[in-house]
Amino acid sequence: MLMIGVDVGGTGIKSALIDVTDRRDPTTYKIVDMYSMPTQGSAGAQVICDNIERAIRQFYVESVDYIGVASAGTIDWDTGDVVFATQALRGFTGLQLAKELQRRMGRKVYVVNDAVGALVAEAFMGVAREYPDIMMLTLGTGLGVSQMRSRTLDKDTFVDTRMGHVELHKDGRPCGCGKLGCAEQYVSATALRKSAEEDDLCTIFECNTDKCRRAVNEFFGDMLHVIDIVIERCHPSAIVIGGGVIELRALWWERFLDLYCARHNTPLLPATLGNGAGVMGAAYSAANGVFAHQ
Repeated sequence: MLMIGVDVGGTGIKSALIDVTDRRDPTTYKIVDMYSMPTQGSAGAQVICDNIERAIRQFYVESVDYIGVASAGTIDWDTGDVVFATQALRGFTGLQLAKELQRRMGRKVYVVNDAVGALVAEAFMGVAREYPDIMMLTLGTGLGVSQMRSRTLDKDTFVDTRMGHVELHKDGRPCGCGKLGCAEQYVSATALRKSAEEDDLCTIFECNTDKCRRAVNEFFGDMLHVIDIVIERCHPSAIVIGGGVIELRALWWERFLDLYCARHNTPLLPATLGNGAGVMGAAYSAANGVFAHQ
């Protein structure tokens, strides 16, 4: 069978055609083709939905069995509604995204949170297959932090902690959610670029200027602080770090792991599925999830 998975972030949208032998067997999910395009998140919900539809229609929709979308924002698992989204996806808060996409496509479309989609992929297909209770920090445009409490894909399994909007620094940087000092303003790819005043992440991790060194050290400290909170509140059996920053782990992972291991014993794992995690998790969730109203 064929499926389409879509990953909607604050910056870009990725879609993939996925070939599956057995929908219940995650080892049979194989990406056949991928497509990417800008989200245009500041242009509003209509344009974003137009772009999601365009990304889906890159493939022959009538030939697929399932369409799954993993979107930034707090998503109601059962309904596919956007409960909350920052201005990175302008006008998304309150949008009945699953219903809107189903109206456009003329068929079922299942919607989950993007951090949840990546977590599902790593839990069933990636680095965290052996762990029953997993947290995942996704460091991209923002910071997604989700918990998977069992391997049954329903509303009771996943917790969107909204840890990205926990106050990390009092009266700190303004956030798109309207508050100050939120974690994602310090622990994300976007935040690291801002701190270093440099767009290229490789340069940030490799250069020896005072500004870059300070930015990386502060990034490590803030990420440790977020993980401290995660472990204290949620007690996961393992933590996975994903998102764009992890693609460059050869430049920084061992340094950070030394700092982490001096404080915690919970296994800390780098995500292994890269750009495919969101689309794979969206498709697997669509095919195997239990949704009350999608």
